[in-house]
Amino acid sequence: MERIKLVDGQEYDIKSLNATDTVLSFSVHDVDLGVLVAKMNTDNVRKIEVMSVDQTGLAESESLLMAYAGFTKLDTVSTRYNVVTDTDYTTEDDTTVSGFAEEAHNITTVTLSKPTVIEKTVTKIQEDQETQDAAIEELANLVAGEV
Repeated sequence: MERIKLVDGQEYDIKSLNATDTVLSFSVHDVDLGVLVAKMNTDNVRKIEVMSVDQTGLAESESLLMAYAGFTKLDTVSTRYNVVTDTDYTTEDDTTVSGFAEEAHNITTVTLSKPTVIEKTVTKIQEDQETQDAAIEELANLVAGEV
């Protein structure tokens, strides 16, 4: 089994993971969508570790397989509900479409990307402008004698 670990230590068991130079996507089963989206903030996904998880009885050990950095822009989050992920053909079940016992999950896919050069430049300009605005306000307060 594989698991991703975010900067804050939050972990999610993943069912699939795909990466290119600029896009990273992964799928998880049955998660709280609100919590997942809240965890996908820029600071928390600046580094994502992919861990191999070995479970022997009650014991569990993790080892780092790879890590991804810079995928800080949340592009999409989509959920497919009640997706059949496994069918037990040895157990009949008249309530399912297949006629056999089925295991179904809500599958959420998250897609992150690396910001483009233009997006990085705009963010830097916005940060610089905020610094200048604060300095101008401070100077104005000094001139007005409000400090």
